[in-house]
Amino acid sequence: MGTPNAAPGATDLRSAVEVESDNENDSDEEETGIEFFNGHRWESRRNLEFQVVWTDGDVTWEPLANVNDCAAMEEYLVHRNIDDPLLLSKHKFLINPALKATNA
Repeated sequence: MGTPNAAPGATDLRSAVEVESDNENDSDEEETGIEFFNGHRWESRRNLEFQVVWTDGDVTWEPLANVNDCAAMEEYLVHRNIDDPLLLSKHKFLINPALKATNA
């Protein structure tokens, strides 16, 4: 990789930085979309789902696998005084019941 006017063997650092920057943005995009969790429910007593309030105002139910590794999950668990989401109550819980999911 070199630039047309660069010395032979020179590395195009700009391209390397852009690629690294693009990769960093990809991981940030997933997390920045979640504003907070409004609650949780167990579907069929086996599948844990969270009611997610997105930064664009949308509200959806998402399975644990989709939201397990984000700051909003950590905050939700801390407020419930537990470390593992699988220890959450088997009863449906909503912080604000007035929020309705679009994919109920």
